[in-house]
Amino acid sequence: MGKRSPGMLDMLAGRWLRAWRISAGISREEFAGRAEITVQQIQKYEDGSNRISASRLAQFADIVERAPGDFFIGAEVLQGAGARIGDAFVADAETCDLLIEYYRTGSGEVRGRMAEIVAGKRRLEERGRAVFVVQMHGRFRRAA
Repeated sequence: MGKRSPGMLDMLAGRWLRAWRISAGISREEFAGRAEITVQQIQKYEDGSNRISASRLAQFADIVERAPGDFFIGAEVLQGAGARIGDAFVADAETCDLLIEYYRTGSGEVRGRMAEIVAGKRRLEERGRAVFVVQMHGRFRRAA
């Protein structure tokens, strides 16, 4: 049996690692020193390109003073979206970062505004008038 490639939960755990590390005021260099691994390895974990083992996750949780389960906050949302959308669903770094910011905000008002934005986008799509701004090759352009 070969090595499994990182999946949706690996990406989420890596993005939470980044969020908790930054929130704790720890640089990648300092974190790598405490974990006794390279800065490049931390970057690969945070980017979701490498999977984090359970023992390594427990070590990381200790460094940032969080519970290991905190690295999976929002996992049920991603799994539910994956089940509803199917193969077209991709949990990339931006998706995970948005989910993390939603859960990290303690403000019901901010969460409500985020939900309004999503609902407004959905209404526009239903009317067939959705216009999106996408970044391609460093420049922004409108896309329908």
